Amino acid sequence: MRLLDNIYLYAQPLTPTDSLLAVLDTNPHDTIKYNSYLSLHFEFLPQDTARSRHYLEEAITLSEKMQDARRICVGYLNLCNYLWRRSEFQSAEQWLAKVEPYLAPLDDHQIDATYFTEQGFILKNNGDYEAAARSFLNARFNYEEIHDTVGVIKSYNNIGTIYWELEQLDEALGYFKKGLAETSDETVTKGIIGNIGLIYRAKGDYPKALEYYKKSLNINKRLNYKQDEAIDLQNIGVLYAKTEDHRLALDYYEEAHVLSASIGDQIGMLYSNHAMAASYANLGYFQKAIDNIQAAFPIAARLGVKEEIKNLHESLSDIYEKKGDLQLALDERKNYEKWKDSLINENYLAKIKELEVQYETAKKNEKITILTQEKALQLARSRQQATANKTLMAGLLLVCTIAGFIFYTLRQRIKNQKILAAKNEEVKISHFHQQLTKLEMKALRAQMNPHFIFNCINSINRMMLTDEGDGASRYLTKFAKLIRMMLENSENPTVSLEDELIMLNAYLQLESLRFKEKLRYEISVDDRIDREMTHLPPMVLQPFIENAIWHGLMPKQGEGMIKIAIQEESGVLKCIIEDNGVGREKALNLAESKVLKKQSLGLQITEERLKLLNKEQLKDLIRITDLKDSTNRALGTRVDVLIPITQL
Repeated sequence: MRLLDNIYLYAQPLTPTDSLLAVLDTNPHDTIKYNSYLSLHFEFLPQDTARSRHYLEEAITLSEKMQDARRICVGYLNLCNYLWRRSEFQSAEQWLAKVEPYLAPLDDHQIDATYFTEQGFILKNNGDYEAAARSFLNARFNYEEIHDTVGVIKSYNNIGTIYWELEQLDEALGYFKKGLAETSDETVTKGIIGNIGLIYRAKGDYPKALEYYKKSLNINKRLNYKQDEAIDLQNIGVLYAKTEDHRLALDYYEEAHVLSASIGDQIGMLYSNHAMAASYANLGYFQKAIDNIQAAFPIAARLGVKEEIKNLHESLSDIYEKKGDLQLALDERKNYEKWKDSLINENYLAKIKELEVQYETAKKNEKITILTQEKALQLARSRQQATANKTLMAGLLLVCTIAGFIFYTLRQRIKNQKILAAKNEEVKISHFHQQLTKLEMKALRAQMNPHFIFNCINSINRMMLTDEGDGASRYLTKFAKLIRMMLENSENPTVSLEDELIMLNAYLQLESLRFKEKLRYEISVDDRIDREMTHLPPMVLQPFIENAIWHGLMPKQGEGMIKIAIQEESGVLKCIIEDNGVGREKALNLAESKVLKKQSLGLQITEERLKLLNKEQLKDLIRITDLKDSTNRALGTRVDVLIPITQL
C-alpha cells in the first residue's frame, strides 16, 4: 500500500525532447541551457528515471557555476524530491539541508513553500508526524501568500496523508476531497484520487475504492506517469487480494512489476515481488512464491529497507509452513525474530536522533517566522510612507495622524494573529501527541501477545519432541484457556488486579506442568488492596515471571520456587518477584555458551509500556537484586516492579 504524494516540483509544459537537445547544442547562453536541462529532467522523469537524474545534475552544476542562488535552490529541491521518492531518504535530507542557508537571504515564498513541503515528506517518513504536519502547514501559508492555488491543494493532500498515518480516516478524507474540489487539473488531482481510493479500502467499501483506483490509473496512463501507474496497479491488486481473488490480484501485481522494472523503480519492484509471492502462495505455487521472495531480498538490502527485510523473512516462514517444510519455516521465523529485535533497538536510537532534529528544526522555523513577520512590518511601513507622500499637499499633520493610527493598528493585528496562531499550534500539537501516544501503546501491546504465544508454543513443541504426549495434551488444554483470557484482557488498555492474578495463576500452572510439578509458587496480595477496583495494564508482570523461570529456574537442579508479593506504595503498585534460581551471573554465563542466545524481548517491551504510562518518572521503574548468602553464593534473584495504577 503506497500513498500518492505531491507530484513534481516546478513542473513546466513538456517540450519535445529533440527540440530541447537542439537548444543545448546550439545556444551557449547559460540561462537557456539551465532551463533546457531542467525541462529535460521533467520530460524523462515519468519513464526514464536514470536519464532524468543526469539532466537534473547537469542543471545543478550549471547553476552553481552561475552562482544563481534561486536556481541552485530549485535544483537542490528537485533532487531532494527525486531521492526520497526512491526511498533514499538520508541522501534527500542532506540535499535539503543545503537549501537552508539560502532561505533567509532569498526571502522567496515559492522557495520557502517547496522547502517546507520536502521537509514534511522526510519528517513523515521518519515517523515524526507532528513536525511533518507543521511543515505542511508552513508550506500552505507560503503558497497562500503568492496565491498559488495548486500549491495550496497539494498541501491539503499532504496534510490528509498525516491524518491517514494517524488512522483518522474521516479527517483524511475531508482534506483529500477539499483539495479535489478546488481544481480539475488532472496532473494535480490524480494523486488525490488514488489516496481517496485508499481511504475507502480502509473503510471496507471495496467497490468505491476500486472506482477511485481505476480513475487514477486511467489518468496516469493518459499522462504517461509510469511510476504512479505502477502504484495504482499495485493498489488494485491488493484490493482483489482482500476479496480472495488471488488470480486477478496476481495479474495486476505482475503488470506493476514489469512497469516498475522498465523505469528502474527499485521500491516498486520490491513491493510487487513481495505481493506476487503472497498471491502465488495462496494459489498453491509455493516454489514461485519462494523465488519472488528471494528476488526481493537483494533489492531490500540495496535500498536499506530493514522493515521490509523483516517482513520478507516472516512471509517466507509462512510459505515454508504452508509447503510443509517445517524446519525451514522455523529457521525463517528465527530470522524474522532477529530482525524484529534489532529494529526495536534501532528505533530507540532513532527516537534520540529525532529529538535532536526536532530541536534544530524548531530553532530554524522560529528564525524564519521572525523574518517573515519583520518583512510584513516593513511592507506596512513602506505603504504608510507612500500614502503620506501622496497626500502631503492636503495636510502634513492629518497624514501623519492617519499614518500613525494605521501603523498602530497593523502592529496590534500582527501581535493578535501571532498569539492566535501560537494557541492554535499548541492545540494541534497536543492533539497529534495524544494520537501518537495511543498508537505507541497499541503497537507495544500488539508486540507483547505474539511474543508470549511464541514462547508457549515452543514449550509445547519441546514436550512433544521429548515424547511427553500426555503432558503436551494437558499443557495445550490449559494453554487454550490461557490464550482466551489473554485475548479478552488485551482488548482493554487496563484490567483489574483480580483478572491479572487469575491469568498469572493459569500461566504458572502451565509452567509447573512443563517442569513436571517441580516448580512451586506463592502469590500474596496486601489485604488493603481492592483487587476488583485496582486496575493496571494487562500482561505487565508475566514477562518478569517468565524471565525468572527461563533464566533462573530452568538451569537449576532440584525444585524451583517463585514468590510473588503485591503491595501498594504512594499511588503505585509494587510487585516483588523472587526466585531461588541460579542467579544472574550464572544465567549470563549459560546464555553466552549457547549457539542461539534468547533475548528478553518481553522485558524490553514491558519496560517501554511502563515508561509510556509513567512519563514523569522514567527511572527506577524496575530494580533487580542478586540474592546471596554470607559466602557470596547465589541464592536467586529478586525483581521489584513499580506499576502506575488506576482506582475505579
